Amino acid sequence: MWDCRNLECLSVDKELQNELTSLDVLEIKYCPKLRSFLEEDEFRNPNLTSLVFFDYGSLKSLQRIQSFESLQSLYIIKCLTLE
Repeated sequence: MWDCRNLECLSVDKELQNELTSLDVLEIKYCPKLRSFLEEDEFRNPNLTSLVFFDYGSLKSLQRIQSFESLQSLYIIKCLTLE
């Protein structure tokens, strides 16, 4: 996902989760209003190996990151408010 200027929260509907099991790379870039990433969801993806966050002005935390058990690479670039 790139250049989603008004995106504030990323969540995945439970019905859609079964459709995303083959997702292995997720890149989220240039979303300056994004504050949370899957904080309230129980999104599990057994095949996600790479996750990229780039240029967020409002992202505070990545609390659910441990749910991605196959994650091999995590890139966090220009996320100045991340705790």
